[in-house]
Amino acid sequence: MRDSLSYQAPERLQELIRAEIGDAAGLEILDLGCGTGLAGEGLKERAARLVGVDLSSEMLELARERGIYDQLEVAEITGWLDQTTAQFDLIVCCDCLVYFGDLRPVAAGAARRLKPGGWFAFTAERGEKYPFHLADSGR
Repeated sequence: MRDSLSYQAPERLQELIRAEIGDAAGLEILDLGCGTGLAGEGLKERAARLVGVDLSSEMLELARERGIYDQLEVAEITGWLDQTTAQFDLIVCCDCLVYFGDLRPVAAGAARRLKPGGWFAFTAERGEKYPFHLADSGR
């Protein structure tokens, strides 16, 4: 995917995080919609603990093979955010929010799970219709 689509979302997200928090490390990090762990690879060096959540158990098996996550959970993001009591310094969501319409439930859930002064970093796509629409691709 990286080569055929020139996929660079994890790298762009890492650049954003570095610009905002520098080389901060020892962080409790949550990777929402972690998929196979492409974004998680760049987060591991910052993490005291790295948790990944994804809806697909098949994707999580691939992420597990990378050996970078301390915990992997099969769950729907907003439901998981509502049920957990864990707190994080950094929550990331790379190339996952494009499958949501209204982002307020995800943002509100992430805000509840952030420690004071924590960060929520994510990627999104710019659409042509306000406020959002579902494309034929499901994004």
